[in-house]
Amino acid sequence: MDHPILKTDLLAAGGFEQASIIRQPMAGNPTKLTDDEWRVVDRLR
Repeated sequence: MDHPILKTDLLAAGGFEQASIIRQPMAGNPTKLTDDEWRVVDRLR
């Protein structure tokens, strides 16, 4: 990716605090996102 979204950016945007990728970062891929979490990612893209 040319412009990765950083963990600090996700947390600063709000609404991503309870995401499994934040709570359990070594759990594996792919990581499921809720609709609200996806909206945060979409805003930051």
